[in-house]
Formats: sequence, structure tokens, C-alpha cells
Amino acid sequence: MITSSIFLGIFPLFADGFRWDIEPYAGFRSGTVSEYVFSAAAGKTSAAAPDGYMQISRLDWSFSPVWVAGLRTSVEIKKVFLRFSIEGGLPLECGKMQDYDWLGYGGDMTHYSEHDNYLEHHLAVSLEGGWRFSFLNDRLTLTPLIGACYASTAFESRDGYTQYVQNSLLEQWSEDIPKEEFSGKAVSYRQQILAVSVALEAAWKFTPGFTVRTCAGLQPVVFVNGYDTHHQRGIKFLDWNMGGAGVFTFTASIAGECRMSERCVLVIQGEMGIQPVVSGKTYTAYEGSDAYSESKDSLGGNSCKHFGITAGVRFSIF
Repeated sequence: MITSSIFLGIFPLFADGFRWDIEPYAGFRSGTVSEYVFSAAAGKTSAAAPDGYMQISRLDWSFSPVWVAGLRTSVEIKKVFLRFSIEGGLPLECGKMQDYDWLGYGGDMTHYSEHDNYLEHHLAVSLEGGWRFSFLNDRLTLTPLIGACYASTAFESRDGYTQYVQNSLLEQWSEDIPKEEFSGKAVSYRQQILAVSVALEAAWKFTPGFTVRTCAGLQPVVFVNGYDTHHQRGIKFLDWNMGGAGVFTFTASIAGECRMSERCVLVIQGEMGIQPVVSGKTYTAYEGSDAYSESKDSLGGNSCKHFGITAGVRFSIF
């Protein structure tokens, strides 16, 4: 009884400045995650390669689309703003995986294969907070944000075909090389990302019932771990802590918000992100073993780009 009396006495102090929203949404993501292998001994000259290294392999995991669903929830107390979001993906066929190798003399391309790409899992979680500034009688609001996000996404490539030259050191790959049909699992890839983000969100209320909201952000600290298993070769690779400070992944979004009732808003949002190439140490082990050894003359790399569209309904609880 005493606790209830205290709560009822304190709540009116915050009621005018307290807001809690929840927004279930669904949509799609499209883009490409690219894996790289860089060697100090051989390969092709590439702008993606770190100093002293050349590119010997690239795998492009294209997803178009990955179907997603998630939940955003936000709390605002006076001018303090907090938002949490969680998103998952539907495990379905989602595009193609293309594998390129440059193992010939002079960095000639020697291997190419193409396989169907399947999403194994996708989970993304983020938390951000900031201070909301209002202008022009609340028609314009600006919110500087800082936060952190975590994502884990896994793909598996299956079936498809290969095109390999007969002598990988002397011959150069061409489109005329016969395609050999491939059946079964080719490569599995799992990526984990942990990042710190800073952003600026702006909202302009055109009418009482329609608002446009935009957000642009950078991720100045990004850590990427890659887990890559080549099933036919029985070898797996671990690319550990690629990135770090100074990566500056760019993200942007724009949303149209249409008020359907006092407590219900329809939200259509488009967003995109670009992560430049990052590289780090790579380790190898036999499939089924955890006895990894560092590849002394090689580095692993990663880059990605994506865009997406989602639709949701935001409900005001308070």
C-alpha cells in the first residue's frame, strides 16, 4: 500500500513528459556481403588489399531479398530519448553466392563458381539514446543519438556450378570454360558485428497528421568476426576482430509517418548502410576441429552494403 501510494504520487510529475511507443514492423533487406582473402605472396593488385598484400579470393554473398520482421520500442522522459530494436530474418533462399580466385601468374583469375544462397539466421539488436531538441513549436525536432548494435547473420551456399581452369598457374579463366554442375553444400558463412554508433535524427511535421523523419549516422568503431567453412575441402576459416576504430560505416534512413488515430501511426521506412573493407588476422582448422592455427602470410577481409524497406504501425502506450 505504501509503495502504491508513492508511485501514484510520483507518476503525475512525469506524466506530461513521459511517452512510451512500440512499433512492430516487417519488410525486406537487399545487398551484398563480400569476403576477401589477402596474401603477401601472390594475387592481383586491388584497392581493397592492405599495404603489402594482394587479393587472392573474394566471395560475394548477395541477398535479394532477406525478409525480416522486428520490434522497435522507445521511451521519452521529458527530453531524454531511448530506443531499443530487435529484428530477425526468415530462413529462405535469398540470392546467389559467387566465388572468385586469382591464383595465376601475374594475378590472373583462375577460378569461378556460383551457388544458390540461403539465409541460415539473422538477428540484429540495437540500443540508442539521446536528447531531443524542439523548434518552431515542435514542428521540427533534432535528436543527437549515441548507441551500440550487435548483428549475427549466417548464409549457406548450395548446388550451382564451377568453372576452374586445368592449370591454375598458367591459364586464365574465361567465360568459355565449361561449367561443371555442383550438388550439395559448398560454403557456409557466419558474420558477427559489434559496433558503436553516433547519429543525428531530424523530424519535420508537415501537417498534424504527417511527419517525415530522417536519420544519418556513423559507426566509428566496428568489430567484425567471420566464420567460413568450405565443406568440399573440409577446411574452415576464422577471421577475427576485423575493423576496430576508424572504420566509419555510414547509415541513413528516411521514414514517412501517417497518423491514423490519436495513438496509432503508420510508418513506412527506407534505410541503407555501407561498410568499407576491413581486414584482420585469419586462422584455419579442419572442419570438425577447433585446433585453429594462424595464417602467417594471409589476412581475411570483409565489406558490406545493404538497403531495405519496412512498414510498421507504432502504438502509443502512454
